[in-house]
Amino acid sequence: ADRTVSVDLSKPFMEWTKRNFEINGLSLYGHEFRAMDSRAYLDWALGKGLRFDLVVCDPPSFSRSEKGVFRVETGLFELADRIASLLAPGGRA
Repeated sequence: ADRTVSVDLSKPFMEWTKRNFEINGLSLYGHEFRAMDSRAYLDWALGKGLRFDLVVCDPPSFSRSEKGVFRVETGLFELADRIASLLAPGGRA
């Protein structure tokens, strides 16, 4: 991929992700690393009109942030709907 966006609530995890890019010889150029609640990122991206060709989503079973509590058993369908609204024509999630 020429461009990716990695989103995770954990700042240390985002630093670990950057290190993994470097360890694997991947440039950080063109890649974004956002330490924030994924729901907040999705809201922001929707507001900016961003579109993605591919979205890989690996939500936790439970998390707590300024956006509230996320439980996969009750929040997964809403999360999937938000992701679907960000897909470019022909995009996949």
